Amino acid sequence: MRRKSRKQPEKSETRAADHTPSRSEVEYIRGEVDGWICIRLWERLGSRWSRDSSMSDHRRPPIPYSDAERGVCRWCGKEILYQKGIHEGKLDRRRRWHPECVEAYEASDPREARRRIRKRDRGRCADCGLDTYALRRSLRGKGMTRALRKRGFVPRRSLWELDHIVPLVDGGSHDPSNLQTLCTPCHKKKTAQEARQRAVERSEASEEVALVKTEETEGPPPRRKKGAPESLDLILEKADQTNARVSGLLSEWDTADRANREPDRMRRAQGEVIR
Repeated sequence: MRRKSRKQPEKSETRAADHTPSRSEVEYIRGEVDGWICIRLWERLGSRWSRDSSMSDHRRPPIPYSDAERGVCRWCGKEILYQKGIHEGKLDRRRRWHPECVEAYEASDPREARRRIRKRDRGRCADCGLDTYALRRSLRGKGMTRALRKRGFVPRRSLWELDHIVPLVDGGSHDPSNLQTLCTPCHKKKTAQEARQRAVERSEASEEVALVKTEETEGPPPRRKKGAPESLDLILEKADQTNARVSGLLSEWDTADRANREPDRMRRAQGEVIR
């Protein structure tokens, strides 16, 4: 007995249900249709991107006025007014974003920043000047993975990485002036150098805090535990004291030896005269 096949939905219905506006469509609508339609599409895209688990919260700034009513920009908090027509100067309650604020928020997305830097630098490292696109073309074929690993690269689709000149943890931003292209080895070296510098700063800060706490506390310094190793300064100080005592004893013995030898020398001199 044959099973009855389920009725498959038509292709047009499937596409209409699963269709997601692409960036080219958004750009087309931005140029051809009124701006508020584009902003509505951008809100749809932005709400989907904000649920992306691969993006951490500190990489994209929060929307300051997310609870603002219609007619007030969610990014800058200013009123959105009609620019022309019979309602010119009045509040436009159809919109929730200024077009320039949409651009600013779009630039805060790391993926959008990467696209812009890729278009600007074309994969050329700002530190060593290596053209990563030319390198991939020259190594294409059998043995490319091994050759990339020998050069310090991770064999993946992109051989360059987006780097913040001033790191985000130090107050940097996603502005294009603070972004540069680095090949993978140069990016690893810069990241390790920044990590070492932060570790030194943390150790210096902790030493200063410990010194201040020691000065504030009263009483003798804590005794060293039995069996614990002594510090290098204490060992050197003890060695200097021992050397000073030994030098003093040697000088005393030398003086006493000279005093004992003096009478014998005088007696020998007198005997020689008598003879």
